[in-house]
Amino acid sequence: MIVYEQDLFGLKNLTRVHGSAVYRVVLPASVSSAILLIFHSLQIDNDQTQKAREDLIVQHPYVIGAFVGFFSFLLTFRLNFAYQRYWEGATAIHQMLSKWTDFGMNVAAFHYQSDVYDDIQPPSFGSHPNLRAKDIVGRERDFETTYEECVEKVELCLEEMQQESIANTSPAWWRGGLRRRRHKDHADSTRQPSTTTPHRLKSINANKETSSNSAPNRLDSYIPIPQRFQEQFGINLRRQSTPITTDSRANSRRSSLVKQSKASQNLVSRKARVPLPSLFLQETAHLLSLLAGVAFSTLRNDMEQAENPLNMYYPGKPWPAMDPDCLDKDTKHLYGEDQILWQSLYFMLGLDRSERHRTLYNAARPFGVLGGVSDQEIAMLQQAHGPYAKVALCTMWTQEFISREYMVGSAGKVAPPIVSRLYQFLSDGVVGYNQARKVAYIPYPFVNAQMTAFFSLSIIFIFPMLMYSYVNVLWFACVLNFTVVTCFLGMHEVARELENPMQNAPNDLPLVTYQAQFNEALVTMYAGFHPDSWWEIRSQESKDDNTQF
Repeated sequence: MIVYEQDLFGLKNLTRVHGSAVYRVVLPASVSSAILLIFHSLQIDNDQTQKAREDLIVQHPYVIGAFVGFFSFLLTFRLNFAYQRYWEGATAIHQMLSKWTDFGMNVAAFHYQSDVYDDIQPPSFGSHPNLRAKDIVGRERDFETTYEECVEKVELCLEEMQQESIANTSPAWWRGGLRRRRHKDHADSTRQPSTTTPHRLKSINANKETSSNSAPNRLDSYIPIPQRFQEQFGINLRRQSTPITTDSRANSRRSSLVKQSKASQNLVSRKARVPLPSLFLQETAHLLSLLAGVAFSTLRNDMEQAENPLNMYYPGKPWPAMDPDCLDKDTKHLYGEDQILWQSLYFMLGLDRSERHRTLYNAARPFGVLGGVSDQEIAMLQQAHGPYAKVALCTMWTQEFISREYMVGSAGKVAPPIVSRLYQFLSDGVVGYNQARKVAYIPYPFVNAQMTAFFSLSIIFIFPMLMYSYVNVLWFACVLNFTVVTCFLGMHEVARELENPMQNAPNDLPLVTYQAQFNEALVTMYAGFHPDSWWEIRSQESKDDNTQF
């Protein structure tokens, strides 16, 4: 999917060639104008020009007007239904991910009610119906960051994001000027230091270093236990006279989901009693991520004999690029499009939509799966014949795992009718997949596509005759003919690009980015209870002191 900016009149969008319907019709529009020049060169002589036009070409524009009106309705009909297919595909994909996300969140919520978490489970208000807010402690919310500091941080982050966007999408000559301006701004900032900027830059740079780390090992790829979880484990171990050590690195990878504790608190080290996220939740997240990855890979319609392009996903990494032109050169080299000129030329000539090229292109953009994909899983998926069988196999694996774990109490004491909603969520997601599959595998009707293509080809020869008959100035006739043919053929190309939203790159839906966002949503299953869920009943002495005050 091409991400663009809403600048003045969309002038910046005119510089994009790869994925453009305008540049793709330049060649046929130029051929049509060349035909007009041929008509003009075949004139008998200057004295007989008007007579030849009246004898050989149409005498009234209404004759061609009927054809133009019919073709306009035909083209509008196809463009309308192509956009409906595009929007229906996007809706079905989001419905699929929404239902599978509901499945994962409900599984996690049920699992946290199991007996495994009895020692650290937060107290329940239902067990103390007569309590009031003044009777409890531990739920006070301290706001350490002021509103002004939040605004300053947001402004600085937006400025950094804008500079990175310009550096990635602007031409080389503009990037050179941008680097010079950055160097000048940096020199000015060093001469006039600010009281707040260094701290904010330090925090932002720390986040960048965290997000740009190399591929971590398998255990570090999971989100850590929140610190309030660690605090409860620490309290539990202190009661047992177990030594407690401090290790804050366990929470450095995903700070947005972690409740930061005070520096004086002692936390349990990961190497001590604090476990990684439950293996039950890890396996659930893996199966859901695998299900979504296989579903997306089948929607892209890879070659039947090719393996599903799946690899390991590491939480916290930057999102995959939505625009294929923003991929790095090494990735582009894998499918033979590391040269922008040849890439744009292949697109304009329609040579980049072959089955082999699409498979190589998709293999260079694999779908990340939480926990990776084993050789046994790949082998079993290869044995499943057809895309629908692959998705059905992953669905069965997920349902079987949940059923087996429920029988041994992984969902706690949640009632069976409530647990049955899990299977309904999973089924609703499969319905969304089949709605998207309908768009991906059922092409636009051939008869209508053929008729539209035929009349699109015919206007290349008909419009020059119309311009030759009624426009006396040759250069203006050529310009007008080129513009009109570009308009009609451009609408035809727009319809062709939109009718297959999962396959027609770069105007396709960013399925790889959707998979990464879905994986990050699954990672939140490990977050545990709400960080402010723990509280204690205020002692009677504290109540008396508050009353005297």
